[in-house]
Amino acid sequence: VYTLASQNTKRPINALLAGPSGRGKSRLLDYSAELSADGVYLTFADASAVGLTASVQFDKATGLAVRRKGVFGIYRFVAITELQSVQEKKDLKVQLNDALERKKVAIAKAGVHDDFAAACACLFDTNNFDGRWDYGESLAYNLQFLAPNISAFLSRMDLVSIISQILTQEEDDNIAAINFDAYAKSDNPIDMHLEDWTAEDGKERW
Repeated sequence: VYTLASQNTKRPINALLAGPSGRGKSRLLDYSAELSADGVYLTFADASAVGLTASVQFDKATGLAVRRKGVFGIYRFVAITELQSVQEKKDLKVQLNDALERKKVAIAKAGVHDDFAAACACLFDTNNFDGRWDYGESLAYNLQFLAPNISAFLSRMDLVSIISQILTQEEDDNIAAINFDAYAKSDNPIDMHLEDWTAEDGKERW
């Protein structure tokens, strides 16, 4: 709510939603992007540094260098899921931290020197480095995939929320039912898993 409300303000809010898989984090981000006046929903699995920040391309007709704004320079609200996917993307981690801190994106490529505002409100979600959130460890431990920029990234977050731990089987079942109903409204589970209808023993799954 705070992140959405900070759209079009002088200093939009960056927020991080952290916790284990299967708790509806990505769904919440997708819904938030739909609610936004000018937002987009993305995944870090497909993200690149230039796609989020900026790039320089050459116009085929004129041969001139042209700057291209990335997502941070185009939208007012950006919801990006699966932060843990940046583990092997060193350039993305560095440029992400810079854009979040300064709310600007600088270009210094192919003779083009420029910068532009990247004043979008950013909402991220993440699991931990091995896909199983460890409630007994620190936030930095769970986010070690951001190394060596863990502290730098967290310092850019105005809000950090960790999903509470499930303590009973009843809580787990209730959350599973809610998630199932939410996905069933837009996704056909049969179509999603047509290639997974046979078990290891060769018998059909029902």
